[in-house]
Amino acid sequence: MNMKIILLPLTIALSALLSACGGGGSGDNVNSSYSKTIVKAGITYECKSENAAKLCENGNCSSCESSQDKVITAACSSSVDAGQTIYAVTNAGCVAAMKSGSKNSVYCAAGTLKVLAGLGYTLNQLSINGTAHPSGEFNSAITSETLRCSSS
Repeated sequence: MNMKIILLPLTIALSALLSACGGGGSGDNVNSSYSKTIVKAGITYECKSENAAKLCENGNCSSCESSQDKVITAACSSSVDAGQTIYAVTNAGCVAAMKSGSKNSVYCAAGTLKVLAGLGYTLNQLSINGTAHPSGEFNSAITSETLRCSSS
């Protein structure tokens, strides 16, 4: 009986202390408010914990989300010049909604245009699987449309 009287307050105090300090764990600050952006070799990483950010700063960014792994959803900007629709494609990637109704995921890397038909692709997927146009543009004479690498 005496042991129960001592253990109960001790257990309650320990529980309250752990709750107040965040509950222990790995010590990694993972919460919805922490975010650090780190750029390495032209790739942007978003780290959601202090530990992941420190690792990334030291060369291991595997615990952070890479800009290369985000699905491309932004629409390409376009203009019309002498009846030709020109889609401006950047290194961030974009989706070109063609006159035929098809959609192409596109991006430019070092002046080379990369194209994949369809939606839901990441920059990594485009880089690996995309059709390369080293000239930096693709012209469709049938639909009077051009996909062109743009610096803006």
